[in-house]
Amino acid sequence: MRYLLILSLIVSTLFSNEIQRIEAIVDDIAKLRLKYEECRVDLQNANINTKKSVQKELKTCTNEKKQVESLRYMLNEQKEKNAILLANIASVETNNTNKLEEKILALNKELLHYKNLLEKKEIEIKNLKNRLANKECKTKVITKTKVVFKDAPETNVFPKLVPINASKKIDSEVIQEVKASTFRLKSDANIYDSIDGNIINKWEKNRSFTSNIQTKSWIKITGYFIDKKWHSVDKNLWVLKAKCKKR
Repeated sequence: MRYLLILSLIVSTLFSNEIQRIEAIVDDIAKLRLKYEECRVDLQNANINTKKSVQKELKTCTNEKKQVESLRYMLNEQKEKNAILLANIASVETNNTNKLEEKILALNKELLHYKNLLEKKEIEIKNLKNRLANKECKTKVITKTKVVFKDAPETNVFPKLVPINASKKIDSEVIQEVKASTFRLKSDANIYDSIDGNIINKWEKNRSFTSNIQTKSWIKITGYFIDKKWHSVDKNLWVLKAKCKKR
């Protein structure tokens, strides 16, 4: 009886270990199956992502290809335009060269013409200087007559009547040609049509003019300035020298 009990105990112990081992194997199989499912799901997701990535890259490559084709078309078009432009430039350069040569010839011809004129003028000026050197400069004398009364008041009530005891005093204004200069009015001044003549205009202070003819008391205006431009005078204009100063 005792042996039977020991045998049963041994058998039960052996079977219990085997059962535990089988249960452990089943658990391992279940875990492996679960990991398999997870790996399969991950693989599917990875395939989907890879497919999307490939499709995106393919789309990008397609777009880049279209851009390359567009750039190639634009490059060919620009090459054609450049060829046309170079042909036009060559044509323009040829025409401009011809025109420039013609213009240079015309300018050289004109330059030769003015050179001949200048030589003639230089000869004329030289001859004129020689004549002037041999000819004395003549001056024009204007005589002003003032009537002075002896033992009479300064003002004469009857200017046309000259007393018997009146004597005559003669003043002379010599018109001389001098070096041309520029003058400026020191104050407002009257402009006369001749020496001791009639007042025909009035100029303001600081107005500028030129002259190369003057007397002791007068200056003849030969030109004046308007907006910094010189204008010549074609009539007699005189101003008192006391009203003027050189610039």
